[in-house]
Amino acid sequence: MIQAKLKIDAGMFRKHAKAVGTKVIPFERIAFKKFAVEAYRAVKMYTPPTRSGRTKIKDLWKMEFSRRGTIESYIIKNIYPNQDVILWMEEGTQPHIIRPKKPGGVLAWMDEDTGKAMFAKLVHHPGTPAYRMVYHAEREMNIRINYYIQQTFKMVDRVTRG
Repeated sequence: MIQAKLKIDAGMFRKHAKAVGTKVIPFERIAFKKFAVEAYRAVKMYTPPTRSGRTKIKDLWKMEFSRRGTIESYIIKNIYPNQDVILWMEEGTQPHIIRPKKPGGVLAWMDEDTGKAMFAKLVHHPGTPAYRMVYHAEREMNIRINYYIQQTFKMVDRVTRG
């Protein structure tokens, strides 16, 4: 199953940096954090300005740092309470009918254009396009990683030369 989160792992850098040895580690961490921040911005950039209820989906992306032993990672994930919504935005949905949760109930929402309360017994939803926010960000970052590795080596070179 697709997950709507992006994991940026320090192992990406380490496999390229072995030839330089331990002097690269402090610089690797600096470049790695910059890389993770750029990935975070990319995911937010690819997220449409869509709301679910009153909540802007774009505002709920969070970046968390974790360390297990020597492995450092940044996890970029959306903390929207209903993770199905995030998956639907990532993968898209077919047209479908939305019904109230309770039998005989009514659906209610605020119309974004008019600001008026709207009510319906059911809604024929046209479907959601696949925005592929995580997919596009991951693809972009796979292209950019070499730049960050080069920047790390340039920092090491500047310090070791003098």
